[in-house]
Amino acid sequence: MPKQLSRLQPGLGSFPLILAVCLFAGTAAIAQEKENTAPPPVRSLAPNKSVLRHFAEAGKMKTPREYFQATLLKDGSVLVVDGDGSMNLPVPAEIYDPVSHTFRGTGTPLVQRYFFTATRLRNGKVLIVGGISGGPLGVAELYDPKTGQFADTGKLNHRRYNHTATVLKDGRVLITGGMETASIHLNTVELYDPRSGLFTQASPLAVARGMHAATLLKNGRVLISGGQTNEGKFPNSAELFDPVTNSFQPAGDLKMPRSGHTATLLKDGSVLIVGGSGEKSEADCELYNPKKKEFTPTGNMHTGRIGHTATRLKNGSVLIAGGIRPGFGKFPVEAEIYLPRSKSFQLSSPLITPRIAHAAVSLRDGHVLIVGGAADLVLSSAEIY
Repeated sequence: MPKQLSRLQPGLGSFPLILAVCLFAGTAAIAQEKENTAPPPVRSLAPNKSVLRHFAEAGKMKTPREYFQATLLKDGSVLVVDGDGSMNLPVPAEIYDPVSHTFRGTGTPLVQRYFFTATRLRNGKVLIVGGISGGPLGVAELYDPKTGQFADTGKLNHRRYNHTATVLKDGRVLITGGMETASIHLNTVELYDPRSGLFTQASPLAVARGMHAATLLKNGRVLISGGQTNEGKFPNSAELFDPVTNSFQPAGDLKMPRSGHTATLLKDGSVLIVGGSGEKSEADCELYNPKKKEFTPTGNMHTGRIGHTATRLKNGSVLIAGGIRPGFGKFPVEAEIYLPRSKSFQLSSPLITPRIAHAAVSLRDGHVLIVGGAADLVLSSAEIY
């Protein structure tokens, strides 16, 4: 087993589906990116342009990372945390400066973790929840941008990874589902209150699910879609969380069961569901209408993918980048743009480096930062669209 993946074990049963897909696809052994690796072709950042129409190099992290989190901070910089742990220890987090396109070190997390969530709170701090590090984690911590340090903040009621964390309009954080092991998926739900620093249990999901998606709608409710449940099944159901009653209600059924997909809120309030793995769902996409509570097909991507990112641009279109084509072992270098008006996808400029398990962050100036991940190597490189 590749060294870079074996540290996640205590046994293959702990691997989430996305990792198993990569192994099954027969990808090359993943190793740390070496300094003498031949660099990709360099594109310079175009001056005096608010939005690039291609990908350009944008610095390099001090530590190669996969299955990590990148979070936009209030000052416009980006926090990059964990996802390395080659010695099973947390490594210093990093801050990306969008002006100089450089990374600098900051504080070190208290716990090394993968498959966790990192969510910016209204007070500017970043809440880090759950994940896996030899086993599922039930601890949380806060990153304070003012001090550059991490601190404990309560404990979860249930250990979990591959869950979701969504900031509600009242400032609380909704934690839904996830996995305790690869065969045990959770329907438990928790609410984090930044004022008390405590997690309290809420009404459970109707269906246990991990690797699902959660999207905050314009009306303040949260759409929970798809995922994988026990016995490797893919539910096509969706649920709506109501922050007034702290409970869930049915939200219609997906046209195609899927897990590991993305769900992006569009300007008109609908939600774009893209890719994932299930029943031939890698290229099929659909739209959710919150008023009608129904899903409808909306074109297909040129390349099916899982483990990709979907980022809404300032003009309302959505950038789809990276991932892997399940069953083919191919990392598509082509990016795609979803156009809401025509409800179709068009090919965009290719990534400089193909990648999965990366992060994408929409910056204040309209650029999109693509950072880290893995293909044949665990990557420290970043690029900007």
